[in-house]
Amino acid sequence: MKSTKLIKTVLLVPSRFFSMVKSRKGQTSLLLLVATFCFWTIVTFRTGASVNDQVKQKNSDSLSTFKTSRDELKTAKVNEVNEKVQQFTPGICDTAGPIEVESTGGTTLASYSTLQAAFTAINNGTHTGTITIDVCGDTIETVTASLNASGSGSANYTSVTISPAGGAARTISGSIAGAALIELNGADNVTIDGLNTGGNSLTISNTSPSSISGTSTIRLVNDATGNTITNCSILGSSTTGPTSNGGTIFISTAASGGSGNDNNTFSNNKIGPAGTTLPTKAVYANGSTTSTASYNNTVTFSNNEIFDYFSAGSASYGIYLSAGNDNWTISNNKFYQTTTRNQTLGVTHSAINVASSTGNTLHTFSGNIIGFANATGTGTYQISLASGGRFAGILVSLAGTGGNYNIQNNTITNINITGGGSGTGTSA
Repeated sequence: MKSTKLIKTVLLVPSRFFSMVKSRKGQTSLLLLVATFCFWTIVTFRTGASVNDQVKQKNSDSLSTFKTSRDELKTAKVNEVNEKVQQFTPGICDTAGPIEVESTGGTTLASYSTLQAAFTAINNGTHTGTITIDVCGDTIETVTASLNASGSGSANYTSVTISPAGGAARTISGSIAGAALIELNGADNVTIDGLNTGGNSLTISNTSPSSISGTSTIRLVNDATGNTITNCSILGSSTTGPTSNGGTIFISTAASGGSGNDNNTFSNNKIGPAGTTLPTKAVYANGSTTSTASYNNTVTFSNNEIFDYFSAGSASYGIYLSAGNDNWTISNNKFYQTTTRNQTLGVTHSAINVASSTGNTLHTFSGNIIGFANATGTGTYQISLASGGRFAGILVSLAGTGGNYNIQNNTITNINITGGGSGTGTSA
C-alpha cells in the first residue's frame, strides 16, 4: 500500500469510535482513535495509506511519549523526596514526635515516643553512622533507656548526639527503682548537651526515692568511653546506702576483661534532687578491680553545681569514689545546700569523699568551692550534726602509701556547723 505521513496528533478524552470524513480538497481521511499505554490520541491519516502501518508508527510515538512522561514523573518524585530530606535538619524539629532521630545511614529519619524506643532502634541497627537525637518534647520513660556499644549486636554508629530542640525547655523523666533512667552500656562517643541557648534546655530526672541498689539517673557501665554530658540538669532522689551502688550519677564496672569507663566528662551541669527526697550521693563511682586497666580512668567533673545531697540517718556525699577509680579530675565545681540540714544519727557528711579501696592512687581536686546556699555565693551552708557526726569538705582515706593527689586552690567557706559532731575542711 501507498504510505502517507502523519498530519497531526492531539490528546483527547476516551472514545471508541472512528469515522471517515471528507477533506476540503476532496480527499478522504480516516479519523481514528488509538488507545496506547493509557494515552488516548486522535490520529488523522490521508487515504491510500496502510492503517496498520500508521497505527504501528503511532504506537511507537505514543510509547516514547509515555516513557518520557514516566521518567518525568519519577524525577518529580525524587525531587519531592529530596526536598523532604533536606528539611530533616539536626537541631530542628521536623516531625511531631517528642524524640526525633536523624542519621547518615540506615533509616535517616524517624520519631519515637520515648528515648528508650529511640535507643532500642539504634541498638537494632535501624539508624547507623553519625546519629543526632533531637528532644522535641517531654518524655516519660517507664524502663531504662539503654544504649549499647556500637558493634554489639546490630548497633553500628560512629557517634550519638542528644540535645533539646525547638527553643523550649525539655524534660526526660521517669520513676525507675533499682536501675538507671539513662544507661550508656558500653556506648562510646555519646554527647548529651542541654545547650542552654535559644530557649533550649534539658532536664534528666529519675524521681524514684528507692534505696534499691542501682537506682540512678545516669549510669555508665561496661567500658562506656569518650562520652560527654554537659549543660544539663541531672536530678535524682536515690536513697541507696553509702556503700551501695547507685546515686544520681553512677559510674559502674568494666566489661568482662574490659578497660573501664574511661575518658568521660561531666561539665556545666546542675546535679541535684528530683523533688523533696534528697539523694544520699550525687555522684557515686564503684569500678572493677581485676586489674589497673579495668579501673575507671580519666573521668572529669568540672564546673558543675552539686547540691542538696543529704540523709539525716545515713552518710551522704557530693562525690564518692569507691574502688576501681583512678586519675580523676574534680575541678571548679560548686557544692552547696539550699537549706539547713539536720542529722539524726552521727554519720559522715562530705562534699568529696575518697574511700580506702583498691585504686584511688591518683586524683586531682582543684578550684572547687564548698559552701554557701547557692551557686552565686550567697547564704550559708548549714548543717546540724548528731552526736558523733562529722563534716568534711574533702575527705581522703588512703588504703596505703604511694597515693599521688593534687589538692589545691579549693575554697571551703560560709559553712555553719552546729550540734554534737565535729567538722573539718580537708582531711587525709
